[in-house]
Amino acid sequence: MSGTGQKPKSQAAPPQKGKVTTTRQTRPIDTEVQERGKTRATGAVETDEDEHEIGDSEKGRSFLEGRLLMVPAGALLTLGALATTLFQIAAMPGVALPAVNAVRAVAFLLRDVELEVVAEDIRDIANAQLNELTNDLKTFTEVLTEKVMEELEKKTEVLKEKTVELAAVVEKAAQQAGNTASSPYRDALTRTASGAPMDANPRLAAKENIRQ
Repeated sequence: MSGTGQKPKSQAAPPQKGKVTTTRQTRPIDTEVQERGKTRATGAVETDEDEHEIGDSEKGRSFLEGRLLMVPAGALLTLGALATTLFQIAAMPGVALPAVNAVRAVAFLLRDVELEVVAEDIRDIANAQLNELTNDLKTFTEVLTEKVMEELEKKTEVLKEKTVELAAVVEKAAQQAGNTASSPYRDALTRTASGAPMDANPRLAAKENIRQ
């Protein structure tokens, strides 16, 4: 009987061990919850500090470069560089999918804007070059026209002088031709009046006239 009475006491020990086990399982859970709370609190504090620290573009750039979200450091800031930074931010661990999609959407839009800006810049450069070429061509044409007109005026003056000289030569030749054509008629009249040939001796011709 006494042995039977002792067995219940020995059977009562397992529930006590169970309680101890339950207590051991509860402590890690509480500790984990506390650590998570501390982590969240720490994260909130860090975020607040970052928000307070970033008050201008210089600090913002330093923040991004320090976390290797914008590389290389000191690179030229363009829309494409900002788009790449947004893609890096979207790839950070712990970012929710909606936030990832939103950031990536903005990044793609920035790239499209950059392409439009680049295309506009190229168009402006092309227009400027075309306008400059047109102005140069216009200036060259004006100078060439002026030179041609000067040469044409010089040639015209020379042509006028040559024309006047040629007219004088033609007129002189015409006068000489007229004199030559009237000489036989004048000689015939002289020969008829004198009765002597044109090639006769003047004295003989005079005598012939006296006799007549």
